[in-house]
Amino acid sequence: MPLVHKIYDVYKLFHEFLKLFPKSEKYSLGKKIENLILEILETLMKASYSQKQEKLSLLIATDTKINFLKLND
Repeated sequence: MPLVHKIYDVYKLFHEFLKLFPKSEKYSLGKKIENLILEILETLMKASYSQKQEKLSLLIATDTKINFLKLND
């Protein structure tokens, strides 16, 4: 699934940016964003191996998480 690879690239890129975060935000906001990206990856992986009916609900959940992630930047 190409989207999984794209999100993984986002995770790797964010991991590099996380090193530049101020210490006060690295362990709060930075960790929250990192966890959200990992949740998106997990949900996409589940969707790639699920049946059609479950896949739709997982993709909707992923879309919601991605939109929430956009609010954090």
